[in-house]
Amino acid sequence: MSDERISFELPEGGFAGVAQTRGFSWNIDEPEDKGGTNTAPTPMETLYGALAACVAITVRMYAERKEWETGEIKVEVYAEENENRQKEIFQKVTYGNAANLTEEQIKRLDLIATKCPVSKTLQQATPVIHE
Repeated sequence: MSDERISFELPEGGFAGVAQTRGFSWNIDEPEDKGGTNTAPTPMETLYGALAACVAITVRMYAERKEWETGEIKVEVYAEENENRQKEIFQKVTYGNAANLTEEQIKRLDLIATKCPVSKTLQQATPVIHE
């Protein structure tokens, strides 16, 4: 069993609650037009944020092992519905030091970006089991 346990507590009334893990906590909410109070990111925004962070961290770890200077790494993530009404997630990675990276290095980093654990989990359509 994994140590990666997250809990989310939703107080009575409304949609704003607190997620917790390893002594850290963060708020999650819904926009006002969906009944929330707009005080925090939505669950989907939190998921996309986790993907963006995982991509950036994975790329940075790889680049540091190769001693490549990426500079700032910026990852943008968004989703669109396709013709089958399925969500497709897009990510764009930019490097602050791209001018000093070769085309081959950037291609390799872009490949590594697709291999972060969150991306792999989403691509596998991991089953969610209700206990």
